[in-house]
Amino acid sequence: MKFQLLPFFFLSTFVDFASASVTELTSDNIDDLTAGKAAFVKFFKSGCAKCDEFAPVWEEFAKDYANDPKYIIAEVDCSADEDFCEGEMDVTEYPSLQYG
Repeated sequence: MKFQLLPFFFLSTFVDFASASVTELTSDNIDDLTAGKAAFVKFFKSGCAKCDEFAPVWEEFAKDYANDPKYIIAEVDCSADEDFCEGEMDVTEYPSLQYG
């Protein structure tokens, strides 16, 4: 699946803070879990202050789409798979949002 970059501020103006389940993606499962769905993916690194600030917004966004089979709201921990994030997914800064 081809993903496109979204501006960081895109979601922060549309959702309130709460808690929800966000699907964890890796280089091993991203194709299977996103197949046939509109995917919104956050790429982050552990210890990134901006990533930590944005996490509650992303969780609320995921909560809004949790029961919709057409969408997947997910994240990739690039601390664990930097080569995948920066190589295959073209992530250059954190957090980064992509959709596809």
